[in-house]
Amino acid sequence: MSEKIQTHNPYPRVRKDGLLSYRHRDMAAMKLGRALEAGETVHHDNGDKADWHPDNLIVFSSHRAHMLFENYLVREQQGVGHLYTVEEWLAWHGEWMRR
Repeated sequence: MSEKIQTHNPYPRVRKDGLLSYRHRDMAAMKLGRALEAGETVHHDNGDKADWHPDNLIVFSSHRAHMLFENYLVREQQGVGHLYTVEEWLAWHGEWMRR
């Protein structure tokens, strides 16, 4: 099995047996102990797309959940006091995240 890492994309990818996959999605799947579903989105907690350490990855149920999370953080940085945790907020919208 040959493995070649491609680095021209901001997200590190690897080609295994002719299939191209994103390293951060592979690591997130390993962290969850299952394959990621098509709609699930992976977020890099420290913002570094090249840092795919499992502790830096958060998996969201969808892109919508990721955007709700980002909006929650922006509002928090603006000084908005939230009544709910981000996990509760996502659940209220029918979404989830796994740290």
